[in-house]
Amino acid sequence: MTNGLCAWHAHRRRWALVCALLVISILSAALSSARADAQDAPARHALIIGINDYERARDLNNAVHDARAIAGRLDALGFSIFSGGALENPTRAHLIAAMRGFAAQLPEGAVAVVYFAGHGLALGGNSYLIPANDSLIVSRDDVHGHAVALRTLTGRLAGRPGVIDLVLIDACQANGLRGSGATALSGAGAAGDLVAGADGATTLVYAAAPGQIALDGDGDHSPFADAILSALEEPDPTLDAALGSIARETHRLSDGAQTVWTLRTYGAVDAPFFVP
Repeated sequence: MTNGLCAWHAHRRRWALVCALLVISILSAALSSARADAQDAPARHALIIGINDYERARDLNNAVHDARAIAGRLDALGFSIFSGGALENPTRAHLIAAMRGFAAQLPEGAVAVVYFAGHGLALGGNSYLIPANDSLIVSRDDVHGHAVALRTLTGRLAGRPGVIDLVLIDACQANGLRGSGATALSGAGAAGDLVAGADGATTLVYAAAPGQIALDGDGDHSPFADAILSALEEPDPTLDAALGSIARETHRLSDGAQTVWTLRTYGAVDAPFFVP
């Protein structure tokens, strides 16, 4: 009887050991698979810019708040935010340095998001982003030397191998300039803003179509920023689905005053974007 009881306990211990080893094997396989998926997922980076305070142009209410909120949402989704958070009220030199530094650190095949909220101007087929130190931008002759061409950014991004990038421009109306040929960047720019690289893809999204003004918003956010934040609450894996949501919500929140305008280097980007 004692021998039988001992044998039963021994059998029980062996069975418990087998079960434990099986559980460890399953967990190890799952962990290895998760690590492999994480390694296969592209690195995701974001540069977020908001400018409220201008030396010459009309100050804005929501640009910095919009930038902070979008940076926080993307950070929660696993994006690495350049400089650790939203870039607030940068000078021209600071803005150019951030664009160059952001593009330079993107690894091959990365996913990149850039969001700019502030003032802008269109001149000679190009869009220009207005920095906080804009006091010398008085006439069209001053724009090239004292604003920042959007292609400064898109050109750098296009030079990074295999990078899939999304550039969101929430540019509100700037003060008028003396002379002809310079107009407020009312959302959509021109083909000169988009630079095609050897590989990868760029999607350039303006908060409003040509002839429309990108509103600063009467509440906590601009209509465009609110639409982006809504799309990021439960983001669809594909970029095109997210952009469709942003376009519809911007149109609704602006009471039809804004129609999101998109330029891209080639067709749909079907790979996962906002989520791994």
